[in-house]
Amino acid sequence: MYYEEGGHKYYAPYWNDTSAYYSINRKKLHDDYNRWDFDVAINMIKSDYYPLLKRWFPDDKDIMDKIIDLTVNWLNDEDNPYGDSKVWCYFR
Repeated sequence: MYYEEGGHKYYAPYWNDTSAYYSINRKKLHDDYNRWDFDVAINMIKSDYYPLLKRWFPDDKDIMDKIIDLTVNWLNDEDNPYGDSKVWCYFR
């Protein structure tokens, strides 16, 4: 996973530790997801959407909040075709 910005490629993982983000948002997630699912998903979301978010919100200092919201929404998507193991099946 990577995104490009300014002619450079930035590769995941983007954080050394997302446990605080997971702890704060754990109650928003379906019970089927654990911290490792959250870690994979948040890195995928940043990889796929960071350049777009920066373009939409160039002066926003809280893009991380948007990345977290997108991650929670992606994991909780009710009509995903993978069922309870969305992260596992998505990255097969």
